[in-house]
Amino acid sequence: MNDSGRILIADDEDLFREATVEVLREEGYACDGAVDAYAAAALLQQKEYDLIIADIRMPGNEDLALFKRLQEAKSETPVVVVTGYPGLDAALPATRLSVAGFLAKPIDMDTLLHLTQELLNSPRAGSAHSSGREPATSPTVPGDSWPLLPAAAAQTVPLSAGLDTPALASRPVATKALPPAGAADLIEGIVGGSAVMLHVFERVQKAAPGDQGVLIYGETGTGKELIARAIHHLSPRRECGFVPVDCAALPANLLESELFGYEKGAFTGATGRKLGLLEFAQGGTFFFDEISEMDPGLQAKLLRVLQERKFRRLGGKDLIDLDVRVIAAMNRSPRKAMADGRLRRDLYYRLNVIPIYLPPLRRRRDDIPLLVEHFLHEANQRRHSPPKCLTPDALALLKSQRWPGNVRQLKNVVERLVSLSTGPEIDETDLASFVLRVKHATDPGTVSVPYAAARKRKLSEFERDYFTELMKQSEGVVETAAKLSGLSERTIYRMLRRYGKPF
Repeated sequence: MNDSGRILIADDEDLFREATVEVLREEGYACDGAVDAYAAAALLQQKEYDLIIADIRMPGNEDLALFKRLQEAKSETPVVVVTGYPGLDAALPATRLSVAGFLAKPIDMDTLLHLTQELLNSPRAGSAHSSGREPATSPTVPGDSWPLLPAAAAQTVPLSAGLDTPALASRPVATKALPPAGAADLIEGIVGGSAVMLHVFERVQKAAPGDQGVLIYGETGTGKELIARAIHHLSPRRECGFVPVDCAALPANLLESELFGYEKGAFTGATGRKLGLLEFAQGGTFFFDEISEMDPGLQAKLLRVLQERKFRRLGGKDLIDLDVRVIAAMNRSPRKAMADGRLRRDLYYRLNVIPIYLPPLRRRRDDIPLLVEHFLHEANQRRHSPPKCLTPDALALLKSQRWPGNVRQLKNVVERLVSLSTGPEIDETDLASFVLRVKHATDPGTVSVPYAAARKRKLSEFERDYFTELMKQSEGVVETAAKLSGLSERTIYRMLRRYGKPF
């Protein structure tokens, strides 16, 4: 069974349907395609889905028959309406059918993926996982794919906006989140102008004034703690402390005493009272980083504390009132963490009032020039020497990388380039020892085969070329290759079995 979600794509446009199925399968979703509303209805009788993406105009969907049928069946499956005929007249009837969102063709696949991630984490999603019906075809999940999700309260496309407003369409570039006047300095370091990051910034602004729990998740290096600090600094709690704790860095017994504190004699070595980190955060914000790495037993205790807003120090008798806002973060899919027993479901529901998904850098390549400029400026200021800049070719090479370590990896590369390169300009030759060169050219024969087959072949070539260069740079040491690429050692061993040692 696929834990990422089951999706039905109903569209009579073969190229769009096949491409969408292929892209979503490579992201770890189980997908079926339907050529018209009749085929979609037949599949819906056989299987259950977590999300339906359907064209508004296709055979069998006259007078929105498919959508009305779903409504009559009281289906809770979210539906995204797609159209190649953007216009308000087509959108208005659908807005009365409880549709989750609209997308107008031509559709950017990153936009579609982001919307899919948001909808599949809503409370009503997931019925197919618990269903006894036949599962949709399960794809092969790439080794480094991220099981994407989030947002019960997803800010997709306002239903009143109509189909002429594509979801997360291009907007004026902003290099910072859009805080209240005078607060720009409070979110230093958050850089981005892509549609997905503007969406994140909007979510931060909406989350900041309240006191609800926030769950931030995304791959390692995407800036989860920066987002947590931004929420704190834009909130009414900004005058009190922001206290972070890395749940993966401490064993369960030590983490418990650090969180709650202890009284004298609570255990061997407790020679006096010690206040816990939760007490230091009173009135402010507490940030649990890598919450899924916390021991399940301690998760249960934390859940009770969050519910009752009271706790006791270890060895203590008196209840202490707790006044903190809790923000948590994790670098894995919440749904997969729960399935693996790494995250308690009840704790997830307590924390996931406002979910925020941070996309990997490869999903926001348009932000790379902004990020590089920002990191160059920081590095040049620290050096107190003539500033350095990147040539257009060097910047293009940086944009072509997959960046498995995300923004953190990009920052480290820029800082090393500024420190070790010679001359005022950083060009492609300076990047040779820092980035992996991968062939990206499209050969003339590519367009003679179907899009899905060509894409699959190119992805396979990319993985092979990337792995070959990676093993050369790491001199065949798996541990070094894992650190350089941001992949797990298990994934490196899988590639070794698939491609063999390249030298």
